[in-house]
Amino acid sequence: MRRPPPHRSPRAAALNAATAATALVAAMIVVLAAPPAAAHVAPSERDNNRYLLVAPLADRVRLAYTVYMGQEPGRRARPRMDTDHDGAISEAEASAYGRQLAAQVLPHLSLEVDGQPVAIEWQDIDVGLGEPSVSGGAFAVDLVAWICLDRPRERLSHRVRLHDRFHIPDPGETELRAEESPGLRITRSDLGGPESARPSVVRLDFRWMGGPGPAESQGYLMEFEVDPSLATFDGGECTGASGAGPGGPGRRGWLLGGAALAALALGTLAVRRLRR
Repeated sequence: MRRPPPHRSPRAAALNAATAATALVAAMIVVLAAPPAAAHVAPSERDNNRYLLVAPLADRVRLAYTVYMGQEPGRRARPRMDTDHDGAISEAEASAYGRQLAAQVLPHLSLEVDGQPVAIEWQDIDVGLGEPSVSGGAFAVDLVAWICLDRPRERLSHRVRLHDRFHIPDPGETELRAEESPGLRITRSDLGGPESARPSVVRLDFRWMGGPGPAESQGYLMEFEVDPSLATFDGGECTGASGAGPGGPGRRGWLLGGAALAALALGTLAVRRLRR
């Protein structure tokens, strides 16, 4: 005979619910605060892995591109980073290597937002060496770019297309992921295949072995919708490349247009005063 469940007072039930909610919020904070390199899997012994993240937000898109050098390629690369040959890799030497790799990757990436090409600009370049010694092994280089969009006043949609044609030496695993955010819904996330050949596909994680693969030949396509009444904004100015939205130019375009109009108004006022 099954025993009835133990009686719990409303106060105890509320306390349990509050405790569970607190634990959930704490777990979310830990996940969101983790640095990009913490999400990387264990390094390969002989291959170099690549990780791409496309994370749309309410008024911008975050593109994170990571090259994870394997143990053996890392051991070969570290002595080249040590330009003063003192056996230790300084922060300046690591930064120089990161900028060099960033410059190699950039020309091989192409991005379109709402059908318009966008020039990617790396805002963050981070080299995670672990032990800054020439005798070390694997390390990761994280490249982050922001693509600025118009701040929505009403529900709207965007389309992002990305091609990656960069060939890293000794290629291993490549992973491409998409992430949603509050007030935003991804309606298409598709790797490879022409748009008209099949219905909309929403898949947030792709993996393959070898070179750029389908991200090179047919590219990655994402479509998403933004509901400004539910979306969250960080309040900061987006300093990345400008992506054209359905309503016209991106944030930088509006700023430049506003500055031009202000200059024209001041010039007109000055002419009128001179005529008086």
